[in-house]
Amino acid sequence: MRNLFFPILIYLFVFVVFQCKTPDFENPCDLKSENFLYTMIIKYGIVDSSPHCGLSSFPGVSAAENLYAGRDNWLDYIKNDGTTPLLASNTPCDGSETGGFAACIHAGAMRSVQVKGGFFGASCDDGYTASDNESAFHYNCSEIDGGIRFTSVSLLPGKRLGDLVDGTTNPLQFKPLQISVFKNGKLIGQSDKKIWWKNRILSLPVSGGTIGSPYDLYYVGTNLSGVQAITFNSNQMGIIAVSGTQISYSGTGVFLTLNGNFQYLEGGYASASGTTHLIYIGGNSRFANVRELAVVNNGQLLQVSGSFGLYQNLTLGKSPNNGTGLGISDSSTPIMRANSFHNVVTGGTDGPGIYVYPQTSVSILNHIFSNVTVYAATDETIAVSSPSSGNDNSGHIFREITVANSGSNGGLYFYRNSGASLSNISVLNYVSVNQSADGLTVNSQITGDMGITFQNIAMLRNSNVPINQNNVNALYYTGNLKISSAAGCTIAGGVNPGILNGSCDKAGSSDFNLTTNASYDFSFVGSVSQNDSVNPFDNAGLYSSVVPTNDVQFFALMENRYRTWINSDSLTGFTDLMRGNCGVNCRIFDWSLKATDATLLNTNPCPDPANPLVHKVAGSSATDAGCHSIFLGAKTSAGNVCQVTHLRNAVEIVGDGVGNDNSLCESGEHCIYTPNIASYQGHGKLGKASAVSPNFCKDIGSGNVLANIKLFQYEQNGY
Repeated sequence: MRNLFFPILIYLFVFVVFQCKTPDFENPCDLKSENFLYTMIIKYGIVDSSPHCGLSSFPGVSAAENLYAGRDNWLDYIKNDGTTPLLASNTPCDGSETGGFAACIHAGAMRSVQVKGGFFGASCDDGYTASDNESAFHYNCSEIDGGIRFTSVSLLPGKRLGDLVDGTTNPLQFKPLQISVFKNGKLIGQSDKKIWWKNRILSLPVSGGTIGSPYDLYYVGTNLSGVQAITFNSNQMGIIAVSGTQISYSGTGVFLTLNGNFQYLEGGYASASGTTHLIYIGGNSRFANVRELAVVNNGQLLQVSGSFGLYQNLTLGKSPNNGTGLGISDSSTPIMRANSFHNVVTGGTDGPGIYVYPQTSVSILNHIFSNVTVYAATDETIAVSSPSSGNDNSGHIFREITVANSGSNGGLYFYRNSGASLSNISVLNYVSVNQSADGLTVNSQITGDMGITFQNIAMLRNSNVPINQNNVNALYYTGNLKISSAAGCTIAGGVNPGILNGSCDKAGSSDFNLTTNASYDFSFVGSVSQNDSVNPFDNAGLYSSVVPTNDVQFFALMENRYRTWINSDSLTGFTDLMRGNCGVNCRIFDWSLKATDATLLNTNPCPDPANPLVHKVAGSSATDAGCHSIFLGAKTSAGNVCQVTHLRNAVEIVGDGVGNDNSLCESGEHCIYTPNIASYQGHGKLGKASAVSPNFCKDIGSGNVLANIKLFQYEQNGY
C-alpha cells in the first residue's frame, strides 16, 4: 500500500483547499465524496481492477510493442551503448564489439507493455509482475513517466524458442504471445495476442550441408535420425527445437559447426559413433547464443573456439572414448575471449569434464564459468592449462562449482609451463569431493606470480591431499576454507603462496577461516533410492544396464539440474568405487545440499559492501573505457591494470536487463546471495534476500564503494 499515502494526501488537499461546493456524500461518483475514496481504497486493497464511476484503482495495460523500433526478428542485436540495456541508441551490432556477450543487446527478444493511469498509479516496488501466455520470458520492470514498463529480456530456464512455434502451420510460424500484468498475483490487464517475430522458420534438413541465410531458423518438432553434418556460416541464424526432441547423427566427424556472428542453438544432440567433438563453435564465431543444450556422444561433446558467446543450461553427458565434456581449445584460433558458461552439468567423460587448453601460441582470456557441476571424469574434473611457450590462459572466473568423483587426477587443476602465462583467476564457492587425487592443484614449471584468488572453498575426501601447490607466487585465500582431513596441504616453493605447507593455515595476505576434519557424508542429498519422477530410465534410482551413448534424455531428464549418474555403491556415503566414468550399474546422485548440512550450507555471511573482492582481468588500459572493452565492468587501476571490484557472496543475475552479465555483483545490479559452498545455492522462487531466513540479507544502499544493489535469494535452501 506504499502508493496510498500520496493519493490520499492529494485527495484531502483538494477536498480542503479547493472545494468549490459542498460534496454530495450521497453521490458515490462525487470525487470529493468519502464514499468514492473508500470504494477506491477497498478496490485497491482487494486488487479489483474493475472501474468505479469510469475510473479504475489500477493502471491500464498497453499493447505489446517492440522496445526498440524495427527489431522484428529474433537475433536482432543492437549496441549496448546506453546507461542501461533498456536505454540504448538502437544502433545495430556488426560483430566487432568486444568485452563480452552483453556488449550487444538482444533487441529481438524485447517486447514491452506500459502500465499507466489508474487512481493510485503504479510502481515496480508495489507487487506488480508480468508473464506471458507461454510462460516463456523473464520480464524486467522499469519506472517510466506516469507508470511502469514491463519488457521481455530473456527466455526463462527450461524454455526453448522451439516451444513457441506453431508446428501445424504451413509455412511454420510463431505462436501469438500475450503479456499479462498482475498486482500481488491478481490479473489487472493484458495485451492483445500477436506474433512477435518475422523470421523465416524452416524444417531442419536431414541431408545436412552448409545451409541458411541471415534470420533463418531451422525447426525440430520431432525426433530426427540419420541427420548429416551441418555448417552454419551466415550470421544471425540458428536451430530451434521443441523440448524433449533429439537430433541423432550417424557420422564420425563433427556434426554441427557454427562459424558466424549472433547464431543461436538449442536442442538435444546425440551420436553413438562420433570420435571427435559433436558440436563445434568455430573460431570465426562471435556472440553465439547457446542455451538449453543437451549433448551425448561416443567422442567429445562440445568444443568452443569462438569469442563473446553466451552458453546457458548445458547438459553434456557421456563421452566414453577420449572425450571432454566442454572443451575451450583450438590450434587455428589465435585468441578466444570472454565466453560465458552458466548452469553447466557435465560428466561421465573419458577425459576432463571441462578442459581450458590453448594450443601452441594461442590465448584463452577472461572466460566465465558459473554454477557448474562436474560429477565424474577419468582425468581432472576441470583442467586449466598453459602447456606451451607463448600461451596465455588468464583472467577467468570459476564460481559456484561442485566437482566430484575423478578417476585419476583430482579436482580443479591449474598448470603453467615455462614461457607461458596463467594468471588473474578467481575461484569462488568451490567444493571438491571424493577425488582420487588432490582436491585442488596449482602447479608451475617456473616460480612466478599467478594471482589466483580462492574464496570459500572446500576439499572433502581426497585420496591425496586437499591442496597441492608447486612454485607458485601471490595466491590469496579468503572467506572459508574447509578440509575433511586434520591438515596435509603440500606447498612447495613460491613466494607468498597464500597457505602453509602441512597445516593448511593462512600465509602472506590470506585471511581465511580454516575448518579441519569437516564432515561430508551427509552434506549432499546423495544417492537416490526412489524413482526419479522425470527420468524414464531409472528403477528406484538405479540403471543396471549399459549406459546409452545415443539418448540425451537419459542425462537431461531429471527432477532437478543437480541430479546426475554415478557408479552405484553406498547409499549412505562416498566410496572409492563411486569414482570415474560409469558404464553400467549407475545410480542417480543428487548434488543439492541437505537442509541439515553443517559444512557447506549457509556457511557464507551476508555480503558486506565494505569488504569487496577484486578480480583482475587479462588485459590492460589507461582508461575505464579501454578496460570495459576488454571485459565488461572492468575499470583501470594503478599500473593500467584492468579490474572489477565486486561484492563477496553474491552472483549477478544474468539476463535480467539490468547489469553487464559478467557474473560479478557490482553497483546498481540485481544479484543473488550465495550462502553455500557449492554449485547449488537453493531452489524454488527467487525472493528478496531480506525476507529469507536465517540471514535476512539486506539490499546494499548508497554511500559505499559498492552501492545500490538489490539482493535476492532462493526461498528454499536445502532439502
